[in-house]
Amino acid sequence: MTQSTISYNINGADCPHADVLEKHLQAINPRWALIMDNAAMAQDYARAMPGTNFIIRNWALTKGDENAYSLTPAAWLEARLPEVGLLGNVYLYTGNEAGIAAKWHIDLMKLIVQRNLKLVKLVICNVAVGTPSDVSEWKRAEMREFFQLLDEHRDQFVLGLHEYFAGIAPSGFVGGFPDGSWTDGRTNLHPNYEDRRNWPDDASTIGMLWHCGRFKVVNDAARSFGFQPPRIVITEHGADALSDIALWLKKFPVSDGYSQHRAWKSLGALWARLLPGRSAQQAFFDNVQYLKKAVYDRFPNVEGQLLYTWSGNFQWLEFDMSEADEFHKLLEKSVEAVTPAPVPSLPAFPADFDSRAKSYMVRATDGATTVRAKPSQNADMLTTISPLPGILKLIDAADLRPDERVQQTIGDRLGVWLPVVVGTVKGWSFNAYLDVQPVILNPQPEVLKWQVVIDYQGTAEQKAVCATMWTAFNTFLQRAAFAVYPTRDIQVVDKP
Repeated sequence: MTQSTISYNINGADCPHADVLEKHLQAINPRWALIMDNAAMAQDYARAMPGTNFIIRNWALTKGDENAYSLTPAAWLEARLPEVGLLGNVYLYTGNEAGIAAKWHIDLMKLIVQRNLKLVKLVICNVAVGTPSDVSEWKRAEMREFFQLLDEHRDQFVLGLHEYFAGIAPSGFVGGFPDGSWTDGRTNLHPNYEDRRNWPDDASTIGMLWHCGRFKVVNDAARSFGFQPPRIVITEHGADALSDIALWLKKFPVSDGYSQHRAWKSLGALWARLLPGRSAQQAFFDNVQYLKKAVYDRFPNVEGQLLYTWSGNFQWLEFDMSEADEFHKLLEKSVEAVTPAPVPSLPAFPADFDSRAKSYMVRATDGATTVRAKPSQNADMLTTISPLPGILKLIDAADLRPDERVQQTIGDRLGVWLPVVVGTVKGWSFNAYLDVQPVILNPQPEVLKWQVVIDYQGTAEQKAVCATMWTAFNTFLQRAAFAVYPTRDIQVVDKP
């Protein structure tokens, strides 16, 4: 099918040209779209377009969703549940440009998992372009559980980010101003991107991308904890004023009627110099499409670029796309045939476990080790495996199929979740905290004879004491041997 990863962030409370929007969305068949403050509109679209994921942003709930974190995760969830519906392609937007709020989001995701609310799906964080300013914040210790939840529940939880460029798409590439200079007098930091011919075809490997493409630090952080990069949607995208290169922007005129270089409508005069021969709408499309091809398409975990905005609100008229007919046509013509990658979820307990599982001598290495309902540290605990050795049936890591293999780092240990049966309980246990040894059933008896030779020395009384001790030790050996090898024929032979 054909589907667009470029779409819109729509003001549902003030949506101009609703008929144009409907036809346009049907034509581009976007993978994602966002609708603010109109849950009914989002539900109607989700019902009519089941192949598109619709994000509901609720600014009105807290008079600014940057205030969402003033509610407890439980209170926020209860307030938003009526918006969810039963369609499966509706996602709830959490905060907006108010930082990562890792603990709040961890608690919210865990609450949804614990309550088994499969239809509650989230697009979380939605941090502003250029934030956090310290990119190492993504690698703080508390982010391990954050990325773990995003990885283990990829069918429910998606990370939202805002990424804008200033003036031209490569702003923020590598570092410095787009012409390769910087305020300290350095030059040639990179090719001069004022020349369209110097824009790299593949920007994924040229170094740090500080504006559009900043999500790469998120991918790296997730991998550093042993998890897959999360699913990402760029929930606000396009052109905007960015303070770090404001001095460079002042080299160029501003379009008539505007006081600064900001959204696409104010950049026509700049683009007339740097991208000559194009209208403002054509130049804006060129920038957005370039970023799709050179950056976002290079990372399969980035699923959408939502242009801000389709809105009649006077505050955002400079950004409004509702009358950008030329842009609409260019986008409709550009839509490509795609096969969206399936969203992986945690595997079910193997239906053919009985035919594939083998018996192993298993013990927990760090106290009792949990057995959980799913291969996840956050899944329900069903029972435990004892630190004392015992025989259990399980499918070992080498015998897992690719779609059953869930590899993670828990604590400081990298391991794999194994399907196991403990008594009558079927579940999953993490092998990095287990000692698993093979059990060889029904061997030849003669192989297992134990030859114990005792040379008695000393007085008769000492020999008698030694014989008594040997008898006790003999009994212990037999009991220990049968505990470990219960089906074996084990013999202890006295040769005094």
